[in-house]
Amino acid sequence: MKKLFLLLLLCFIFTSFKAYCQVIFKYRDSLGKTNIGNFLYYYKDGNGFLSFDSIRRHSASFKLLQAAVPNFKISTSIFWFRFSIKNASKEPFLYVDLEYPPLDRVDFFADSTNHYKQQISGTGIRLSTRTTQSQNHVFKLSISPGQQQEYYFRIQSKSLILVPLYIGSASDIYNSEISRNLIYGIYYGIIAVMILFNLFIFISVRDRNYFLYVIYILFVGLAQAVLDGYTYKYLWPESPWLSMQSMIFIPALTGIAVAEF
Repeated sequence: MKKLFLLLLLCFIFTSFKAYCQVIFKYRDSLGKTNIGNFLYYYKDGNGFLSFDSIRRHSASFKLLQAAVPNFKISTSIFWFRFSIKNASKEPFLYVDLEYPPLDRVDFFADSTNHYKQQISGTGIRLSTRTTQSQNHVFKLSISPGQQQEYYFRIQSKSLILVPLYIGSASDIYNSEISRNLIYGIYYGIIAVMILFNLFIFISVRDRNYFLYVIYILFVGLAQAVLDGYTYKYLWPESPWLSMQSMIFIPALTGIAVAEF
């Protein structure tokens, strides 16, 4: 009987230790913008009924993700994430950047003087109501040098759920976005040149195939812009319905254009 009691006690201690021994990411000045996918814990809320206070009580049920870019495919479930950061840099603020724009809603919870402050992002809300004007989901962490904090965020989306999460200073995130916009600007510039060139040929020779090719290139470019978040940012930033529906009708129109061409 005593052996059984000791065995159960050891199992309880081991389980508790495993639940509360958290993996913590330590950010240093030399790291720059860094992927923290391997430091994420997640919990799948199949019914979608759990509030933030409830999810904190399920803290021991979170599972460690060991993937740079976690992929939850297409799911009707709501996913909660948790991570811990220690600021070993000289930066008074850090930023997290979720680099997958076509997510319907992202709720971020940051500890602020004994209560959690909520920030909201996603294509399901107006761009003007977001804390940052980036097409990515960027959130500010008020974490002083030497301080350690725990953060939560919640993802709900009808489309593919990818979680490429990065952390860095304000300059790191800003410079990364400038470089990304430059690269995509070149890509969309090439798309625009191809459209104008083939449109000019169509006007000159009146060949229907050139017109169909123009339509095909246009929708291929729009489909890519939807995934990259540029249609949400520049075409319909104040229309959540159109932002979410564009994930469906633009790829569908692209498929029709391919079939016709």
